[in-house]
Amino acid sequence: MKKILGIAVLLFIVLIGGMTIFYLARYGTPEKINTSLLDEPYRMIKLKHLNQPIPDTLLVYGAIDGIVGAINDTGLVFIRPDKIRKNAEIKSVIDSEKLGPKDIAAAINIIRSFYPQDSLVDSLLIRAAICGMVKNLNNPFFNYLAPEEISVLKEQPKETVGLGVQLIADSLNRIFVIQVISESPAEKAGLYVGDEIIAIDGQRVVDRAQAHNLLKGKEGQPVKLTINRNGIKQEITVMRGKFKNCAVNYRMIGDLAYIEIQSFSLGVSEDFRSAIEQILKNKPKGIILDLRDNPGGLGMEALAIANYWTGRKIIQKEKSARGHCYDLRPPYFNHKMRPRIFPVIPPLRDAPTVVLVNGYSASASEVLTGALKYYGLATIVGEKTFGKGVGQVTKSLQAGGILVVTSFYWFLPDGQSIHKIGIMPDVEVKLTLEDKIKGRDPQLERAKELLQR
Repeated sequence: MKKILGIAVLLFIVLIGGMTIFYLARYGTPEKINTSLLDEPYRMIKLKHLNQPIPDTLLVYGAIDGIVGAINDTGLVFIRPDKIRKNAEIKSVIDSEKLGPKDIAAAINIIRSFYPQDSLVDSLLIRAAICGMVKNLNNPFFNYLAPEEISVLKEQPKETVGLGVQLIADSLNRIFVIQVISESPAEKAGLYVGDEIIAIDGQRVVDRAQAHNLLKGKEGQPVKLTINRNGIKQEITVMRGKFKNCAVNYRMIGDLAYIEIQSFSLGVSEDFRSAIEQILKNKPKGIILDLRDNPGGLGMEALAIANYWTGRKIIQKEKSARGHCYDLRPPYFNHKMRPRIFPVIPPLRDAPTVVLVNGYSASASEVLTGALKYYGLATIVGEKTFGKGVGQVTKSLQAGGILVVTSFYWFLPDGQSIHKIGIMPDVEVKLTLEDKIKGRDPQLERAKELLQR
């Protein structure tokens, strides 16, 4: 018995044999982790995934990688069974085809047994496991938002302190700026959409959660960002400060109404309605709808906004992971479950409209752009859009945070897919980095010309 225990301890220090840890778990180590906390995201990913069935090994191994990475102990290594030498003395004692959430829980229990009590927080280990599962899918459209990261799914405060940027991580965990809020400290400092953030105050960035934490601070505190812009490494110092967190900005440019939607976060359609009510009082000659650098958000908000031009026409089509197809029209209720009032004649149906887009206009932005273009209700100006023709469902987890799972394809009203293709503008106009630096906006100028004809 002592010999067996000694071997087990030695093996687990480096996790040689990978799945050997489950041997101990299944033969005498009581489970302490609530398996349902892992079963919920595990099953959701398996059920909603659009592509080929996901092997259990992909999720279990990813989860253990995530746990080991979160502990950040050089003495703790996970070696997957397929990486073990064929002549290794220790063999995997579990059939990889029968893996599941209970094995992830077993791994957490075993790992925890080798550290001082209370040195590892169960909830953090479980969240690390969920992050690992999602990361191992190597799919940029799957995501796990820890409690401290949830923002786009909530109504935003009208004013906040920070930099005024939205970040995203790619499959390699590189962090990119996907949105810079107008008149924010980040915009004033010269940060642009597409910049890769390499380090913050000299500390190398390893994931989005860490980046968010490093960017937090008090008003007036500077933060130094090391970025990669078009292959050139440079440093930018941003002074944290207050900025208006308005997803909808509007103003009159002469006799034209300019409306910028920065994201389709919760409640944006209500802000848009308020903006339209004010704009129509000025009897504008035309509408410029700016969706540039808008990464998307909630589809129901885009559908509700489309109604102001399209009425109750079909805005998009969907095909679920199980093959079910749906036609989507503007929703009858808003985000507070209050009924929407649909006018008999959409107020903007006959308003000459130009939509501005670029390569960072994605998802819900493309839903709105595609519908207006399909029905001939707007001229599209700028550059080809991103091309995200898949959608996500969100699930609040018992373990905390939200799982964002890609669960359906969406199409234009005629059934055409824009996934990985994008939407081509009717009038192509480039906006270069030099234009931005010098304060020029040829895309906006072209929109004004088209509407002034």
